Amino acid sequence: MISILNFFPNNISNIISINLNNKSNYLEEIRLRVSKPIILKFSNEELVLNYNITRRRCYKNAPTNM
Repeated sequence: MISILNFFPNNISNIISINLNNKSNYLEEIRLRVSKPIILKFSNEELVLNYNITRRRCYKNAPTNM
């Protein structure tokens, strides 16, 4: 699971990994939508993260202060 996080920008990858809480085996879906929070969908629940995605944050090499 951790290897999939390499496809995301560092800021998004860090937010997701912090919130996995040893549930990575149950993660089914990562929802990223512009101007919406990140949603982690597990086999039996959804976790809505208080982190809104912007277009600039979606780029792999985007500075973290954007």
